[in-house]
Amino acid sequence: VCAFDNYCDRTKAFDSTVKRFGDKYSGAMECLCKDKEHMTKIEKEQLMTKPNVFSKNQFIACEWHFNTVPECGYDSVCKSLKDAAILKEDKGLVEQSDILKLLSNAVSMHFDPKDSKNIFSSFITMPNFRSYNPDDFTKEQLMFFKEILPVVDNMWLKSRLADLLWIKEKNVGYARAAVDAYISHSIDSNNWYKDIDYCFHRAIILCKSIGDNKALKIIEEKIYISFQKDYSNDTDILLSLAKLLLLKEVNIDSNKRENISKKLIA
Repeated sequence: VCAFDNYCDRTKAFDSTVKRFGDKYSGAMECLCKDKEHMTKIEKEQLMTKPNVFSKNQFIACEWHFNTVPECGYDSVCKSLKDAAILKEDKGLVEQSDILKLLSNAVSMHFDPKDSKNIFSSFITMPNFRSYNPDDFTKEQLMFFKEILPVVDNMWLKSRLADLLWIKEKNVGYARAAVDAYISHSIDSNNWYKDIDYCFHRAIILCKSIGDNKALKIIEEKIYISFQKDYSNDTDILLSLAKLLLLKEVNIDSNKRENISKKLIA
């Protein structure tokens, strides 16, 4: 939903974007007014040639905050960023609006920790249009993500940016930052299926990829402690937690395996 909204927003922003960047980029932008219902891959690549050079101070000035308690997962974070971008644009704060739109595009990607080749992919794919995937972000945009990562205090956004940077550059520091952000979420039956199950799964895969056995053990203990709680009103979460604990990457001991089996058949 958020990814499609972002596409619609880009079509609405045609006139203001051309005015900002002048004739130099008007040819690349004309694709948006030819047919506002579709955008080809080539046209999208042309659109993305416009420079996006932002700074950490500009991001801080956005003063974006997100209350995770009543919301659900990355889609809500994406919507929050998009809504904030619209408000900034209405106030004439165009650069801040562009920053928030860029971040919403990063968060909008489909997230599948089970797909080792495409952890992040386009959420929407149509014959003449697709939403963002990791290859769509420019070097300048990735540099911006690097710059703001230390000051991002929202763990949903931090995990997405850090993991994206890990995928693009294979710097172990980004993988560790992503793991820390992924496992910062609490585990309970109210939030588990709001992308938090995927967060812990991805954290496990990342730890195994970089050989961080200490962090992997911390994740194992956190999931196992949660597994031991009473979920009488939601037995599905027990099965989901058990599946993570029994992943080959976790390699739990025989006693825990036995306890898991007993609880599942009880």
